[in-house]
Amino acid sequence: MFKRADSKHPSDFSPSASSASNRPNAAGHQGRAVVALSLLLAMAACTSETVEPKATWHRDVRAGMEKWCSSCHTAGGAGPFALDDRGTAKAMANPSIAAIEGGTMPPMRANDACRSYEGQWMTDSDATALARALKDWRESDFAAGEEADYKAPDKPADPLEIYGKPDLSLKPTKGYVPKKSLSDDYRCYALDHVFNEETFVLMSNIAPDQRELVHHVLVYAVPANFVGALTAMDDAEEGDGYTCFGGAGVGSPSPVAGWAPGDMPVHVPEGTGIRVPAGAKLVMQVHYNLAAEPKLDRTQLDLWTTTNKPKHLLVARPMPHFGIKIPAGAKGSTHKRRFKNSGKKDWEFIATTPHMHTFGRKISVHKIGADGKRECLADVKRYDFNWQLSYPFRASEPVIVKPGEELELSCTYDNAAADQPRVNGKQVAPQEVTWGEGTLDEMCLNYALEKRPYFPEEDSTKSCPGFDKCYSDCRKDKDFGTCVLSCGQSVGGTCQTCVYTATIQCGLTGSCVTKTAPLFECISDCGSAGSCVFTKCGGQLNTFQKCIGPEVDQGKCTPQLAACGVKI
Repeated sequence: MFKRADSKHPSDFSPSASSASNRPNAAGHQGRAVVALSLLLAMAACTSETVEPKATWHRDVRAGMEKWCSSCHTAGGAGPFALDDRGTAKAMANPSIAAIEGGTMPPMRANDACRSYEGQWMTDSDATALARALKDWRESDFAAGEEADYKAPDKPADPLEIYGKPDLSLKPTKGYVPKKSLSDDYRCYALDHVFNEETFVLMSNIAPDQRELVHHVLVYAVPANFVGALTAMDDAEEGDGYTCFGGAGVGSPSPVAGWAPGDMPVHVPEGTGIRVPAGAKLVMQVHYNLAAEPKLDRTQLDLWTTTNKPKHLLVARPMPHFGIKIPAGAKGSTHKRRFKNSGKKDWEFIATTPHMHTFGRKISVHKIGADGKRECLADVKRYDFNWQLSYPFRASEPVIVKPGEELELSCTYDNAAADQPRVNGKQVAPQEVTWGEGTLDEMCLNYALEKRPYFPEEDSTKSCPGFDKCYSDCRKDKDFGTCVLSCGQSVGGTCQTCVYTATIQCGLTGSCVTKTAPLFECISDCGSAGSCVFTKCGGQLNTFQKCIGPEVDQGKCTPQLAACGVKI
């Protein structure tokens, strides 16, 4: 029944065959099968050795992580975990991919469709490429690859190596231990140095002492006429420094320096400088994030300065929308305000810094041309108060706002129950939110960094001769607000601007915020036409003076008005 071994139909052989004459041929077939199987296994092994992984750490991932992530995500850095070696990057690959694709990392990244910025800035295409590399690396079982394949990323030159040692190093006198009871602690330090002559900052560098606690730092110049008020505020609170939140809490200080995780020292463009007036002091505001055990902190500010007058000054022009009212429970509450160039000269801006508080979700700044055409300066679709970032325009692309043109600021907030902060461990109930310095207040503000031809600083304390007598005579039969405005207008010049600003600022930092905001914005809309205040802002003025008048009479506005050389 069986065919012979030399049959032309070997497939007819049955494994059950047991005849002696069949055994040698069966063994031969088995031997050939073993050889074939060995060859297949060898080929498979050879093939697996030659398959190139989609991505390796050294070739495809390492440089991107170093360029975009490890400045914060390193041991002792602001990031909650490190990403500066293969092991940590592998362990956190999935959350890293989710954060990049979700837009939460890197933080406060402006919309690419708006414009490009100066320096190292992660674009949408950079983010897509890094996420893709991480995914390919994950598919490649996190292969290490060859270190020879690593190419260091392009990074800006370190200014500290270029410009050498600073001219001035300042830090808090005794230091401060952040309060453990707070998740976020904001502390302002009046730095112990008085600038005896007009000085210009060319570069700044901030070195956090306790890097795991310091989240960001802002530095302001408080002019000489407000140093007394600053000293009183500092002395009123126990310990080094005083509690603050949205700013320095005194006067109208101008920003001088800032730091957020990953920032390099900042050098101003050639031929420019940031002025610190003669007699001024600096206030350093430090935001402590209590993610680690509190320790004594003495964060240091280094400055590279000159007393030689630059060709141009860099001046932060504040553009606030004081009149915001965010309804309790509101989601996506948007508020807009335009700021018109009512002067006769162009505004030239080289950077912009939009600012809100913790309810803020989106913020944008646009230029509105004379023809109505819109030009985007910044468009942040995921605002995060924890990252106070500035957006520097490319040197070849400054923003010019001509007389009659405007900048539009748009701020969007969430004030629903789920968006409320916790106070003493409990989430607070929603309530209407207005402008203010406190943690439960809000701001809609943009600092546009303007480049101006140098101009001498005026001493505002000598700008109001005759104001006191005018005001005293006026108050015999007229109300406070009318007298401040009319006497300021009669003296004119710097006095008019200083008195108006000081009085309104007093209202905006006290209990009259909601009564002051409409008057401020009406005066702003009037521009340089002083008579406009009386013809168009009568209702706002009446509301304002009913609130602020008693506070002035009680001496609450004395420090602000003293800055103008005025005693009321």
